Amino acid sequence: MGWRFPQEFALTPEDRLAEIDRKFGPAERARVLRELERVLDPDDEVLGAIVYMTRTGHVEDIARNVDSANDGREGFMNATERYEAYVPKQPSLYVARPSRDAAVDAFVAKAWTREPEMRIAEVFCGGKHRSVFEAWGALLHELREAAFELSDERVAEAKCAWWAEELEGWSQGRYRHPLGRALYSRSAPWLSLGRSWLQVAGIDSRPDDADAAIGALAGPARAVADIESSLFPVGTRAVETDAVVRSIAIHWLAMRLPAGLAARDRGHVPLHLVARHGQQAIEPGPAQAALLRDWATELGARLPANDTGRLFRRCRTAFDRARLAHLARTGQGGEPAALATLWRAWRAARAG
Repeated sequence: MGWRFPQEFALTPEDRLAEIDRKFGPAERARVLRELERVLDPDDEVLGAIVYMTRTGHVEDIARNVDSANDGREGFMNATERYEAYVPKQPSLYVARPSRDAAVDAFVAKAWTREPEMRIAEVFCGGKHRSVFEAWGALLHELREAAFELSDERVAEAKCAWWAEELEGWSQGRYRHPLGRALYSRSAPWLSLGRSWLQVAGIDSRPDDADAAIGALAGPARAVADIESSLFPVGTRAVETDAVVRSIAIHWLAMRLPAGLAARDRGHVPLHLVARHGQQAIEPGPAQAALLRDWATELGARLPANDTGRLFRRCRTAFDRARLAHLARTGQGGEPAALATLWRAWRAARAG
């Protein structure tokens, strides 16, 4: 019967969003996402089938297909298979993606494994900025890992020094790391970022309270905010720089949980919480869950009320807010649902 481009089946959040735009136009995204939230047993297969079965230009069919799936999932999926057997194939609607840099892609995949929400967020980034969005996320992951997630303090210091030297090279038009191929030619204060990372190893990892923990990270967070202002286009709303800096610092602290509690720096958890919950909170159990609930509550309360910054930061802050809210409720980590993440990314994109 012919060939069909994989995107058309809408089996991933990224492909679903692309199909929604292709079939109904970006103006209908919110309407479609609201309808998909009504699915009683949502997974990629049924959500993809609903979008796939909806006729191009007939967004009103989404509601009927959601109702059909809720009335009988098996029957609806069987109908989808029968439709696929007879529907005409239109491969000419799609254009192959440009060739990619395999080394850069490997670092992006590594970063998105830790932050799967960002794979969805990148869908909202304009095509010409997508590669920078991905490479920047991968660089931030490498920097965070070097500064906060290595068990040997001497190795961490050496790696931060290496990155400081590397970023200085980017400011002079040379690079060694594969991510430099995607980023070094962009006009941005790379030297300032490198110098700030050289100081990260000396940051106080035993803060007295949440404000001290956030404030200790303000220097490197501001350097990151300055890079994002240079890399990404200006939005329609003014950026509150101090709020962005606070969001970045809180993101680093949130990403340490819960594994960071057992690390050499104890995840930068404030002393008052350590005193309240005791050393037993380092190990999984009721004490750790209670500490995580308290720490997540304090961090979440200090996130800016409104997402601000460039698209990358608005999305990341929205995702951090959801992660911290879940941790504050349950005392346990966990990945948010893909559909909820898609909705948050869409709202963050609209906020710019």
